[in-house]
Amino acid sequence: MKGTIRPISRQRKCPKCKASFKHILKLGYACPDCYTAPTRFFIDLYWNGQRPGIYSDKLGQPLDSYQRAMNLLARIQGEMGGVRSTIFSKQ
Repeated sequence: MKGTIRPISRQRKCPKCKASFKHILKLGYACPDCYTAPTRFFIDLYWNGQRPGIYSDKLGQPLDSYQRAMNLLARIQGEMGGVRSTIFSKQ
């Protein structure tokens, strides 16, 4: 299973110069000209033929930083990896 962290739809472009945010791996998104960053993110997953968007964690905290979104995505992937390994492991 893979997941992608993306800015929410109303924050896909820089509010100052209207340029698209550039993704910098493991650092987040930033405008290449103004160096501004989006403040809300969501996790785009593909699981069992569906694409659920995750906008907050289990406690209801919004994904307001790239680091929080990365932590949640790692936790989700770990839980799903555990499910897969128990399903396909030989007994």
